[in-house]
Amino acid sequence: DTMRAHRDLGRTEVVVHGTLRSLGTGERPVLLRSSAGSPGAADWYGVQLRAGSADNVVDHTQVRHAYYAWQVETEDAVTFRSPKVLQNHGDGDGFMLSGPGTYRVLDGWIQGAHTGVRINDGVRDGSPDGGRVDVEVLRTVFDRVAQYGIMAFASGDDTRVVLDHNTLYSGREYGIYVVKNRPEGTISVTNNVIVGTGQAPAARSRI
Repeated sequence: DTMRAHRDLGRTEVVVHGTLRSLGTGERPVLLRSSAGSPGAADWYGVQLRAGSADNVVDHTQVRHAYYAWQVETEDAVTFRSPKVLQNHGDGDGFMLSGPGTYRVLDGWIQGAHTGVRINDGVRDGSPDGGRVDVEVLRTVFDRVAQYGIMAFASGDDTRVVLDHNTLYSGREYGIYVVKNRPEGTISVTNNVIVGTGQAPAARSRI
């Protein structure tokens, strides 16, 4: 499955239409990883929270060796507390948040992805006006992501994105890349520390 179309029976994926409760702790995190004897990036596809899923709880959960660690489409609210995304594929994303929903990524660590967090409020309906998404990414470390630490496309009137107190070690492109297509939405980028690699500017925004 070279197109990563989720049709490869040799690659596992977790697709949630109901409720996922992943209740780890700092001392005993939940680990979702490849079962291969010599695991590698993209051994499995990752976790999808589909549009109909609800009441999801994700605390202290690590995802390793996936292509996309988390693809989130639920229309409900979900908070990822102290998540870790490690050893994943350089063409995939740590989090793909496409709404419409309310999502929080708090105190996380993301390493080894094309984009650490991708926010796109226009994915679900494909309309020119986009959809609605309410996202906060707070106090999260982005370590050695390949291209973008955080990429946010805001097209909806009700879109709200807050990026605060994150630390980003940028890859070949940008630490934070923001595109805001409509004046009604809100994007707040404050108190972030961005360290460039020398290959490209550390941060770029287009609003």
